[in-house]
This record gives sequence, structure tokens and C-alpha cells, in this order.
Amino acid sequence: MPRVYVCYQRVSTEEQVRSGYSLEAMLEKCRYYVKAQEDATIVKIYEDGGYSGTLPPSKRPALNQLLEDLKNKT
Repeated sequence: MPRVYVCYQRVSTEEQVRSGYSLEAMLEKCRYYVKAQEDATIVKIYEDGGYSGTLPPSKRPALNQLLEDLKNKT
């Protein structure tokens, strides 16, 4: 049975994007990591663009959804 992964990515500022921490760059790293794993696949990508990491999960929609999905095992 293949292992399943989800990717969560977030950037809050344009400076992070200019420094190479864009959402696309993060997704590329996540895909690279999962591809290196044996019999693994990404089943969902969660993305919070423009949300500060200091905000609680309830204020970051994608992270909140990820936690709900884990709780509900969906």
C-alpha cells in the first residue's frame, strides 16, 4: 500500500517570495521529497499564501482545513 503525503505551504510576505520561499518553490521541494520516498504519493496540497505564521491555525484557512481533515481522517 502506498504511503500518502500532504503538502502544506505558507508565505506571508513578498520578501519571502523574493528570497526563494515562494509557494511554488515550497511545492517543488515537497514533490521532490515525496518522489524520493519509496511507493509514496501526494494526495492533497494545502496552501496559505499571505498568512503570517504567527497566526493560530483557526486564522489560517488551509492549515485549519488540514487539521480538520486529519481529525476526520479524510
